Amino acid sequence: KTNKKKKNTARRKSIAYNNSSNKKHKKQNSNNNNDEEDDDDKENIEDMEDTNEGDTDLDEDYDYDNDNESTVLKKRKRNGKRVSRSSSTVYQTNKVRKLNSNQKDVSSKSKKKSTSENNTFKLCATGLSPENIVTVKRICSKLGGSFYSKYNKNITHIVCKHSHNKIVPRTMKYMSGIVNGCWIVDYDWIKSCSLHSKWMNEVNFEIKGDLSNGSNGPKRSRTIKSKPGHEENNLFYNKTIFMFGEFLNPKRSEINSLLKSTGCNLLTQLSSYDSEMEDEDHEVVVIVPDSFSFDVSKFAKISKGNDEEVDAVVDVTWIFDSISDFECKPIETYQIS
Repeated sequence: KTNKKKKNTARRKSIAYNNSSNKKHKKQNSNNNNDEEDDDDKENIEDMEDTNEGDTDLDEDYDYDNDNESTVLKKRKRNGKRVSRSSSTVYQTNKVRKLNSNQKDVSSKSKKKSTSENNTFKLCATGLSPENIVTVKRICSKLGGSFYSKYNKNITHIVCKHSHNKIVPRTMKYMSGIVNGCWIVDYDWIKSCSLHSKWMNEVNFEIKGDLSNGSNGPKRSRTIKSKPGHEENNLFYNKTIFMFGEFLNPKRSEINSLLKSTGCNLLTQLSSYDSEMEDEDHEVVVIVPDSFSFDVSKFAKISKGNDEEVDAVVDVTWIFDSISDFECKPIETYQIS
């Protein structure tokens, strides 16, 4: 029995020794493999540093760094340990990323600039049907433009309803476009833009005048307004205008809006006028709705002695006809006695 116990004890010790030896052997092999992989990582990093030196193509640099970085990260994940990278490699990679980011910013800015340049067409319509207005909006969206239901100083084009002889009704939007030097075009221009999928030259579609009296006002205004810097380019540059009476259609505010773009001195009170502040050739013109609504006694009362400074009292039609032709009409023709 004693011998049997000794044999069993010796067997157990032999088995324990073998297990311990196997574990040490496996651990040693694992460490050797890790050392080899660390060496591979270092070689990859060194190769990446050598390749980055002297490169000028940012796109190739960026792609190459990403590929190597991806390889290193995969090995880190597989080994479960962090692989240190040299400071020069980190700096080089960050530099490439920054340059590439700057390239994207420049590209983004150039795209925005290109879009803004194409968006120089700001349209407003007058006399168009609802269906035509929908078409105008669609063209603006497609070609890069803006559509406004109301006129403002940013408008570049007034689109009028189709007319064979390029003569259209006189509207406030039409006159606003003339006094500010806009393109006044026929609806056929929109059709042509839609057909060719681009903004077409406006010359062949420009409106010639209106049904009331005007002729060639749009072209004359656009030509003169394209040469800024001279006050003579303004329609009423040497006029002081005072609105007297009740204006209903169009409203006083709408007429005032037109006059502000003509270069005139617009008075809110005639009594505030000082003739010494003006040149000798300056004229004071009082605008009334019509000859029937002009009350001489009331006018003398509100002018407070300044009625002597008035050169003429004219019908409001003088303003509209002058704007339509973009030419100051003779006051005598419209003067109220």
